[in-house]
Amino acid sequence: MMGRLICGGRRNGRSAGSGWPTWIDRERAGRGKYALSAALFCNCVLGSVPLRAAERDYASLAAKVRERKGHASIAGAGDIAAAKERLSQAATELAAYLMRQRKNGVAWQRYLKMDDLQAALRPDSSVDDDALRSIHRRFRSDFPGLERPVCQNVATGLEAYLRVAGQQSRAVTAAEADEKLEELATAIETISDPPEAEKIGKIGDLLGWLGSRAIETQLVADIQHQLSQPNLHAYVSQDLISAGSIRKINDAPRPVRDVILGTSIYGTGRTTGWVRTRLVPDVNRALFETTITATNRTQTVGYNGPARIASNSTTDLSGTKRFYFDPTGIYAWQAASCGKTHSQIGGIWSNKHGLRDRLVRRVAGRRAGQQKGAAEQVAARHAEQQLNARLDAEANAQLGRAHVNFLTQVRYPLLRLGQWPRQVGMASTADRLQIVALYDTTSRLASLSAPPKAPEQVA
Repeated sequence: MMGRLICGGRRNGRSAGSGWPTWIDRERAGRGKYALSAALFCNCVLGSVPLRAAERDYASLAAKVRERKGHASIAGAGDIAAAKERLSQAATELAAYLMRQRKNGVAWQRYLKMDDLQAALRPDSSVDDDALRSIHRRFRSDFPGLERPVCQNVATGLEAYLRVAGQQSRAVTAAEADEKLEELATAIETISDPPEAEKIGKIGDLLGWLGSRAIETQLVADIQHQLSQPNLHAYVSQDLISAGSIRKINDAPRPVRDVILGTSIYGTGRTTGWVRTRLVPDVNRALFETTITATNRTQTVGYNGPARIASNSTTDLSGTKRFYFDPTGIYAWQAASCGKTHSQIGGIWSNKHGLRDRLVRRVAGRRAGQQKGAAEQVAARHAEQQLNARLDAEANAQLGRAHVNFLTQVRYPLLRLGQWPRQVGMASTADRLQIVALYDTTSRLASLSAPPKAPEQVA
């Protein structure tokens, strides 16, 4: 079930289109794009759109709960049949998927007890809830591959079916349901400011009791959404990101090999400069831009027929590479850069002698002067291509490691275990990176109160 990575600045040997992100298959672990420092992650990276606290009226919410007393909806035969049908469809899709995986798929079918699951879901068979719970535990185990949507659909389908089917065995009466609804309404309308931990726990227990018995499932979900606020808020300042990303470039001299306007160029060159990363405003994700400012100096000799032309060149370069972080990983655009070259001819000679030597030097000098501007433009374009390749190669390797670490250590394990937060968000401004997440369960609310105001200066 595990797939190979589809990622990087190139795919099938061709560069991805300029101006668009180079995507990684979002269902697969990948080598992705650029590195974020450990300080940036802050051990709480989660990601997508910033979450806002909901406006809440406790009295109205309590009244809404009391309205359901006397005619609370309790899962019946129709609800059970619908949940069974959804589970059966998800199981059929998974079975078809595993059949295409050959030997690996056969092994997964055995582990997930797919034959037992499909047999239990046949219309003429009676479903053994204990057997389904055993199968569900396998779907919620932490094995790579179970994070795929085709597996997650079965896991959530099993949870929904067991919840509504379990109500039949518990035989909850209307009086019991009304009693719990009254307790819930009373607990909600007496929420204090700041909320008491005991009261929050009480509300969570009541919601869990109702939810586990499939009583007023929509009402329980509405209360969960209205009361729970994000319980993770983290900020990272631009200053910290800059301090962790700034790097000096001071390359050793490297060989230069090029062809410009028909002239073969040989010599040495050296690049110096600085690399730094900054935040870019984006309300839907954390957007970063790595900038390189560099100068390339070369000493070369050009060979064109019998003529030899020595020159010194200076190319001023500026390159950028953007990448972003969202709940599914780290992705990047291809690098883009611009450059301007200035050159100076240091001498002209030839491999001839006497009159032929003087003639070659005269013609070469005149042609070199005429082509100097065009040659500088070609040299600048070649330098831009080399800088783009360097930025992509270095950045993609580091980003890939960060991408894989996020998927394998954070996202995928939480998805497999059914513990991924209900809402997650990330945004960036010119000054800070903001991370927000809301994690709750059927029987546990997140936070009932808003977080303290973030400091103006974030370390």
